[in-house]
Amino acid sequence: VDGRVVVAFDRDAARFAAGAGRGTDVVDTVCAGAATEIAPRPVTCPGGLAQGAVVFPLPHRATIRLVLAGRPGRRGELAVPASVPDLAALGRSWDAQLDRAAAVELPDPTLGAAWRAAQRTLLVAFDGVRVTAPVGRVHRWPVVTEARVVRALGRAGLRHEATTALTAAGDEADLGSWVRREDASVPRNVALLDALADHWRLTRSAEPAEDLLPVAAKAVRWLERGLTRTGADLAGYTYDEVARAVTGLADVARGLRSHEAAAELDAVAARLAELAPAPVDDPSGEVEAASDAPMAPTGPVIDPAAELAALAARVVAGDAAPQVVARLAEVLAVGDPTWSWPTRVHPRLGTGSGGSGEDPAVAAAVVELVRGLVVREAGTPDAPELALLPAVPRAWFGQNIDVRDLPTVAGRLSFSIRWHGARPALLWEVVTPRDVDTLVVSVPGLDPVWCSTSAKGDALLAAPPSPAGDASTTASPSGDAVAAGSPTLDEPGPSFA
Repeated sequence: VDGRVVVAFDRDAARFAAGAGRGTDVVDTVCAGAATEIAPRPVTCPGGLAQGAVVFPLPHRATIRLVLAGRPGRRGELAVPASVPDLAALGRSWDAQLDRAAAVELPDPTLGAAWRAAQRTLLVAFDGVRVTAPVGRVHRWPVVTEARVVRALGRAGLRHEATTALTAAGDEADLGSWVRREDASVPRNVALLDALADHWRLTRSAEPAEDLLPVAAKAVRWLERGLTRTGADLAGYTYDEVARAVTGLADVARGLRSHEAAAELDAVAARLAELAPAPVDDPSGEVEAASDAPMAPTGPVIDPAAELAALAARVVAGDAAPQVVARLAEVLAVGDPTWSWPTRVHPRLGTGSGGSGEDPAVAAAVVELVRGLVVREAGTPDAPELALLPAVPRAWFGQNIDVRDLPTVAGRLSFSIRWHGARPALLWEVVTPRDVDTLVVSVPGLDPVWCSTSAKGDALLAAPPSPAGDASTTASPSGDAVAAGSPTLDEPGPSFA
């Protein structure tokens, strides 16, 4: 595929078939007995519909083995191991890998399966040193895209892989690093800052922050010089977004006790924020209210990553309307039955038609979407706020939810939801870093008025309001009526363990 060996078999094929373009299907060719004994010439298709098939005679009870390339090889070859474990051993190996990552079990089994599949796709994209471009995107794999995948590794609980990949990304001596393989630009530099700041927020680890802080500081200096003096292209970003990225790096510097560097970065962020155009006043004095209407289906799924990002934004904002849930199911279904999400989907066939057939960038978007259903993070590094289950579809009421070891800005989060009649019971624990002073935990998707400042405990929440219920009052965990918007604090409870 694209001049690279991507699959190797344990024997020679008996027949071949190939085709390209609309109206061509190699399955029909093979089933009609028209496959040839001579391998066909290479075929190409601008629409992404090039396809091929190999045919092997397979007697009853016989097996055939093949090896798929997980990453590009040198000069197009595929290194085939001397021995390949059986399926049971491979399954146990994958289970061991995922056991050390974050676990999410939601009432909709599709979401749990998608979460685990996305974690596997991200692991395959990591070659032991860095994240590599998948087949079909080797020449279309910008730093911005790779940075999203590196961030998703950390946010899925795969800390070792995220740390290693981020270290390689900032290695100025490595030609494959982010700072060497692409010219400096606003997107590249902001991606580097965001990835480093996100890793720091989730781990509070000096590795690789200490090594990458000087590299990131150079990226900040380029941003300030480019945006204030030489007219660098924002490339779709806003000055506020760039300023927030610099502020994130300042938080990293403060965490590493580099207070002078943090102050300098804060000053740069302030200067960049001042470049943002002032909002235009409406002479009528009227402000158009933001629409909170649920997202409606938008036709065929064309760009799974973009659709998942839009859905994640709605979910994090607390929107679990039936239309949003239905559209989410449609987007995830693009990966059935193998949970392999392509870069682009053909609008008529509903199959992959461009980029990679299993794109880790789409898997990264799946991770963000599921995280958005599970937790919304806010606050400051020393006073984080975790809103568990910001949007809960009504179909989930009465069903169990389990989350284990999910990295958050407040530490590793674990919680479970069980039901006592109409009332949900929450059991939670957050393993917080030492520099977290205060923590606020809430569950707005189930009980909008409950919150706690304890890192662990249990609470019987109020019954979720019915659609036709009175929004002005609800029941507190004690059963008393509480005005909407008034928080209630519970006492510390037993450990999650």
